[in-house]
Amino acid sequence: MAQAHQRPRQKAQVALPPVIADAGPLIALAKVKRLGLLKRVFGRVGFTSVVAGELRLGTAAPGAAALDAAITSGWLVRLPPDATKAPENRILDAGEASCLAASAKVPGTLLLMDERLGRREAQRLGIQYMGTAGVLCAAKELGYLKAVLPVLAELSAAGYFLSDVVINDARQRAGE
Repeated sequence: MAQAHQRPRQKAQVALPPVIADAGPLIALAKVKRLGLLKRVFGRVGFTSVVAGELRLGTAAPGAAALDAAITSGWLVRLPPDATKAPENRILDAGEASCLAASAKVPGTLLLMDERLGRREAQRLGIQYMGTAGVLCAAKELGYLKAVLPVLAELSAAGYFLSDVVINDARQRAGE
């Protein structure tokens, strides 16, 4: 009896949740030449039109060239303006509010944001969030980064503030 020809098994594709980033993590990681970690960890990352205005694209600002290159390569994606319209928010800046609005429209979206008040609002709305330190820890866990603390020191030297609580949590999570 002849055997039936079998197709090779294909790996199941895992659909990752959409990721939307506020300006802070994008600028910070671009300044310390670690923006590519977002691509490696998440694949594609979206940002709102309001955040686009905060990124200083097309300028000589530190990190702007890396952001421009990521957009050109297609993994860093500007969301359509209608997807990011946010109600007025007197506590958060317009970029944070637009990210929260866009994240709330798609269940399962992961929001990349470091601003404490924005993260508190995300939690209130049931939106999953992660900060820059969390991205670094995830990159280490996935083998894309050897150590988290040196990159946190680079961020600090570049003028990016992360609280002692965040740094200590990252140190503990990374086992450093």
